Amino acid sequence: MRAFLRIARFVSAITLFFFCWTYMPLYSIAAYAAEKKQVRNADPSRSPLGKGGGRGVAETAGDRFEKAIETIREKVGKAEEKAGRGEDAAGEIEAVTKQRLEIETLDSELRKEFSETEKKLKDTKLPQEILDRHYKFVKHYEDNLAELKKNLSEVEQYTADSKQGISKQQRVYSKQGKDALKRAKAHLDKTKAPSKHVPLDPNNLPFRSVKGKEREPRLKKEEFEKDFPPQRPQSSPRTAKLSDTDPHGYARILATSEFNSALRTHNSELLSAASPLTPDPSRILLAYNDIASDVPFQLPRPSEERAEVRGGSSLAPSPILPVTAFSVLSESSVAHDLTPNFELSTLNLAAATAADLPTAADLSQTPEVQFTPEIQAKALELGNNPVKIYEWVRNNIEFVPTYGSIQGADMCLQAQQCNAFDTASLLIALLRASNIPARYVYGTIEVPIEKVLNWAGGFTDPMAAASLMASGGIPVKPYIVGSKIAKVQMEHTWVETYIPYGNYRGAIMDQSIKTWIPMDGSFKEYVYAAGFDITPTVSFSQNDYLSQVQSQNPVHYYQSQIQEYLDANMPETSIIDVKGYREIKQERYPFLSSTLPYKTIVRGGVFASVPANTQAKAVFSLPGASLAFTMPEIAGKRITLSYIPATSSDEALISNYGGYIYGVPAYLLNLKPVLKIDGIIKLSGDAAMMGAEQALMLQLSQPKGLSETVQKKLIAGAYYAIGLDLQGINENVLGKRNYTLTTNVLSETAGTLGNDDLIGELLYLRAVTYFLANDKIYRSGAKLFNTVVTRTLSEGITSFTLSVSHLFLIPRTATPSGINMDVAMDRVIAVAKDGNVAKEKAYMDIAGLVSSYHEHDIFERIDGFSSVSAVRAIQVAMANGTPIHYINSSNIGQTLPLLQVASEIKTEIQNAVNAGKEVTIPQANVQINDWNGVGYFIKDVTGSGAYMISGGLAGSDSTSQNDGMQIVQLHKEPLGWVKDSIDPQTRRTIITAAELEIGELIVKEAEDFKGYKYETIGQCVGLVRKAYKAAGICLDEWAGCGENLMKKNGIPYADGKNGVYYFYEIAKKLKINESIRTTDDKLIIGDMVFWDNTLDYNCNCEKDDDLTHVGIVVKVNIDGKGTLNFIHAGGKGVVSDNPMNVTNDYKSSKSPYNTPLRTLDKPSCCTCRGVEKCSGTSGCKEGKKPYTCTEEQWDSVPKSSGQLFIGFGTIRNPK
Repeated sequence: MRAFLRIARFVSAITLFFFCWTYMPLYSIAAYAAEKKQVRNADPSRSPLGKGGGRGVAETAGDRFEKAIETIREKVGKAEEKAGRGEDAAGEIEAVTKQRLEIETLDSELRKEFSETEKKLKDTKLPQEILDRHYKFVKHYEDNLAELKKNLSEVEQYTADSKQGISKQQRVYSKQGKDALKRAKAHLDKTKAPSKHVPLDPNNLPFRSVKGKEREPRLKKEEFEKDFPPQRPQSSPRTAKLSDTDPHGYARILATSEFNSALRTHNSELLSAASPLTPDPSRILLAYNDIASDVPFQLPRPSEERAEVRGGSSLAPSPILPVTAFSVLSESSVAHDLTPNFELSTLNLAAATAADLPTAADLSQTPEVQFTPEIQAKALELGNNPVKIYEWVRNNIEFVPTYGSIQGADMCLQAQQCNAFDTASLLIALLRASNIPARYVYGTIEVPIEKVLNWAGGFTDPMAAASLMASGGIPVKPYIVGSKIAKVQMEHTWVETYIPYGNYRGAIMDQSIKTWIPMDGSFKEYVYAAGFDITPTVSFSQNDYLSQVQSQNPVHYYQSQIQEYLDANMPETSIIDVKGYREIKQERYPFLSSTLPYKTIVRGGVFASVPANTQAKAVFSLPGASLAFTMPEIAGKRITLSYIPATSSDEALISNYGGYIYGVPAYLLNLKPVLKIDGIIKLSGDAAMMGAEQALMLQLSQPKGLSETVQKKLIAGAYYAIGLDLQGINENVLGKRNYTLTTNVLSETAGTLGNDDLIGELLYLRAVTYFLANDKIYRSGAKLFNTVVTRTLSEGITSFTLSVSHLFLIPRTATPSGINMDVAMDRVIAVAKDGNVAKEKAYMDIAGLVSSYHEHDIFERIDGFSSVSAVRAIQVAMANGTPIHYINSSNIGQTLPLLQVASEIKTEIQNAVNAGKEVTIPQANVQINDWNGVGYFIKDVTGSGAYMISGGLAGSDSTSQNDGMQIVQLHKEPLGWVKDSIDPQTRRTIITAAELEIGELIVKEAEDFKGYKYETIGQCVGLVRKAYKAAGICLDEWAGCGENLMKKNGIPYADGKNGVYYFYEIAKKLKINESIRTTDDKLIIGDMVFWDNTLDYNCNCEKDDDLTHVGIVVKVNIDGKGTLNFIHAGGKGVVSDNPMNVTNDYKSSKSPYNTPLRTLDKPSCCTCRGVEKCSGTSGCKEGKKPYTCTEEQWDSVPKSSGQLFIGFGTIRNPK
């Protein structure tokens, strides 16, 4: 009993502090500070399903009353059914009588509770409005209880009459008895609490490959002009006043009216002479950036020499105009014969292009083009140079074949996976941030089919490549020449920038002639390393995967099966050889080309901002209010929906309950839903009683393409985060959010931050991590099936939810009940490279399992608590021996009656089969900790599907009532987050991000450190760099994520040093856990582990090569003997579950204690060291040279991880 009371106090304290903290901005913490209890943090190493039961809190009278009512409802319903069939219902009526007596007993307890509440409300002198709510609720209870008792009394009277000699036949068909049952059932149904189950539309499956409507491209300018009218300047144009210049000779910028006035009063001779050549100078516009000295181009200023003009007129020298930036001539030699056809004439060129000069809009910010700190930093890093800017965008941004403005510039920079519109926005943002005018151009282009096949993803089937682009919404049409597709015409967007082009073609920003130069950062060539199809030899079995609880996602499970086959039959072949890989072919540009790399069919229009009809949009609707955003306005931002007190009376009510919102009787409190973007309220809806149901409607639309609406059932008082995956999530996106969270906490302002900065951020991070995991594994799995997969608009909601107790439909209490995830839109475009539809189906089957697996796995990995998804529930059912049924139209009549699941699920199965779908479901519910329910799949013939669990969630739910309360633990004191949660979550995020790369070759992040190629040093460094970046830790200048620890700690760049060296130096400098450690005494997961001599740069078989390899510790002391597991990357890609033991007893031992890090047999060639140049000799390829040592010397060199180990290092962001 004492243990039970300790548990009850433990959980109560946790819950109290979390929600008191939640409302701290409104209420004082002093009322409950004395009750604080220290709560031990969740054990990060516990097994996924190794926890016990619920919260250990006794049921209240209201809980027992609600259960009794539910039993009465069930028995009355069965009694009515039996009466209708002519059967005896006496057994059900007896059960009803028993429960009626129970509620009469509970009624006295509830009335006592009501009296205590009334007294509290009166004693605290709360507003009359609150007391009236109480009276209204009590009356509702009394009225419904009286009606229930009356109905049950009549039902029991009917049964009593039946025992007084009335025959069974007469008894069953008595109108009085049937009417009594009908009235009782009608009242019970009317006062039934809302069902937790959310019905599924079987024709709108959550996980789906999108097939867009094909559209042909426009081929006439008039067609574009009809749909894309010319844009007006976004702000009033300004011009130069003729009578004034700044000290640098630049024209001072004034309003147009001032310029017109100046023209009327000054230099009429100049205007008269120039009039045959130029339009009204009042229409010559200057792009500007608020200050005259920033104007990137100027009007011409003639020299002291005379200039001959058309018709023999003379142009007097004028000192009032500064030298032109258009000119290719020096200031001292501007005077020349000026004729309309003299191409390089300064004045004539200005006149000829006056109608197309840049405007203020060409330097302005727009919703898509924002000068964020990251955009400005990248522009500065690239020297504000248009050639370098174009080169970087072209060489680093992966092309995504979708249509419309979806991400905007900043999100494109983060995700580095962008379509043509977003790539153009990024290019424009970097140029404009560099004070270089830039604009969008939209039209139709023609590309040879061989370039399309490469650009789209390495296709071999032209129609398949065109199908991918069409499914992404791009208007596209293949053209057949002879009997083959020879080219593709498609609508496309690119950029024009206004730069000096006369001398250096943009390479140097001189004062030579300026003109609009086209550039396209989205069009590029890829280099492919081809894989091979092993699926006919080693097939994936869904049944085998589901037969037991798995710790691997389906793709990694399948990869491990393939690798086993390779090890046995093709030992020199790795999973990388099977999958292949691609990378952008890097190009270097000494200057900008004046033409595009493809044929332009029609130039449809130029725009300073993205046309409205090409924008993707999101519309959020709450009860009583709605708000629309363009997608770039919310891309990458934290979107949350939470509840605040509806009125000042509600604020006072919470305050009088000690600031603890869930201590307030739910029927007394009204709350208002608020939608926040990065913590700022953007939309609020109608108020509702705490615990009541509301709905969020979210419409996501792409231009001329798919528009879908998601409806999410809300519980007033819960907390929700809405995660959007627009074109793909990467480590940059996740790392930025993790950095925000840890910085908020480490800045020691946790006690003053709002709940959205912590709770909202945590929930949002889980949604982002989920989509990152899906995006990584979807692409990884697609390689095994020779398929290209592209992410399109997707949405998932993570919730800190409530358990609501009702009395006759009205919420009585609302208490925290854990965390769940609901993914209503997980959308991809999957197309086989060779057009093989069977491959697409096989890929979608395994990818759907991945989507479900990650729904529980992310919570278990990062937060360390048990969760259930459809995949996990079926795995547990199969492991327990529960029969699994595969239901379709041919067997539903026989199979559906066998299922022992909720009636709502049976109805859903019937609807799905009626819609042509197939269902996979266990015969009965499973019990996982406190969770009792079922998981099931609903799929169509394409492999698209819904992966559901009880309650109608297309996602996951925590399985212990204690789980989710980890969030509570984070707020037990202002800095409790730092001490108990941030570091464990950081470590788990590092490991999770690293393990998502299993079976992949690290290319992009594996920089070439002055001669170290990525197939050696760069592989391991790239993996560690990516994993730490995902956790918000930017290690070095090559990480590409802003200010880095290498710079912060003053570690200089050194020739010949590799990334392992820099990481080692950072760990030494930070001195966390006593700096570099050579024992496992303070070893923690997520630490770096360093080795030397894993490569022999000297080719001498000596142990004299320092700091050559790095990995990440994944598990510690896995066998009780000190053996750990690490993950690392090398020539065969990323490999996990590698053992190492550095204790004296085992460090020289081989498997299972240590992994070999050098080959057992001497290779013929070794990698050249650092800046050494090796052109390839004696059978060695470039960058390698022959070994000089003997086989005997090689055999004597240490090779195991334990022997080559030199230390562990912990790296974190500083406080």
